Amino acid sequence: MTMGYLINVVAYDLAEVCDLAWRQGVEKRDALLDIFINLDRDHEGLIEMPGVVKAQMILAAKLMSRDELDAVERLVIELRKVSQGCLQDCFGQILAAREENFWEIADRRRHLDHVDAKLRPLIDRLHERLLGEPPAAPQPVSPGAAAVS
Repeated sequence: MTMGYLINVVAYDLAEVCDLAWRQGVEKRDALLDIFINLDRDHEGLIEMPGVVKAQMILAAKLMSRDELDAVERLVIELRKVSQGCLQDCFGQILAAREENFWEIADRRRHLDHVDAKLRPLIDRLHERLLGEPPAAPQPVSPGAAAVS
């Protein structure tokens, strides 16, 4: 197991802690957000770690839902350092995660990229803000495409 893998997994937990700090009005929440933002900055090549990027996107949407615009702006500034290709991939993975429960047996038992339906429009707004366009509409699946023979 590499350090990168651990940072990717820890990012989701730290994002949850940051979200809780904002919901509870914790005095040191800005310092906690600084730690989260700088989580992947100590090593070369870690800025585009998908777990960290997706956790930052999901936290930004949660903070947007409560009009915590200063914190959202700090996350947006950080996300703008990530390549457009990585951002596009991460948005695609978040929007593809339709089920909260993970499909395989895992300790967490939930899909880390899943966001509640009420946050999906905010993910779309973040997509437009970072990439300059709304996300592509999902392609309809033809009825026979899902059949397994």
